[in-house]
Amino acid sequence: MHSSVRSLLVLFLGSFAAAAAAPGSRERERIRRRDGGRSDLTCSAASFRALSWTAENFYFHSDITYSTPAHQIDDGEVSFNLSNAALSYVMDCSAMSFQLEDFFYGDQWYPCKPSNEADPNGSGVAAFRYDRRSGRIDINQTWACNDGDPRYPVYLNASGTTNVTLTCNHTTWQNQNWTMGQTYSTDTVDCVPANVTIMPANIMAWS
Repeated sequence: MHSSVRSLLVLFLGSFAAAAAAPGSRERERIRRRDGGRSDLTCSAASFRALSWTAENFYFHSDITYSTPAHQIDDGEVSFNLSNAALSYVMDCSAMSFQLEDFFYGDQWYPCKPSNEADPNGSGVAAFRYDRRSGRIDINQTWACNDGDPRYPVYLNASGTTNVTLTCNHTTWQNQNWTMGQTYSTDTVDCVPANVTIMPANIMAWS
């Protein structure tokens, strides 16, 4: 069990063999819930048996400001907290775009970073894509589980897709008495934060 890549089935069975070992045989890495409780599943078991993500407080906002009828300044932003059912830490995901007119088109990956609760293994990497028009969210994450032999952690990569429907307030304003040096018009979209669950479509594992 060195660094060679194993098949998903072999790792699946191996992970559960480790999880089924006597409780006193080694310290088992368990998943801490945010309420301070403890889950009955190890990181490996949850990764294979109960994996899902939650995008919490998914938020979109955009501003288009015209300083003159022919000159504009625009930006769009999206942010959310990404929770993985197999992990104790949360990833902060956010991005800014200047691509009119929907800003996010699902064609670019944006990185996430661990929140205040640090990644205990230092191996967590996550990224997302977002298509504003359809509401599609793509998630890709890599992480490690150390609940088996700590010398040989199991590394996992998973991806999934879902759609989020946002309730947004769209406001426009135009200066009817505009003169040079004033703001000519504004166009703002501000959405109510939403929560959405993403199920994995693909899972890979290696050690």
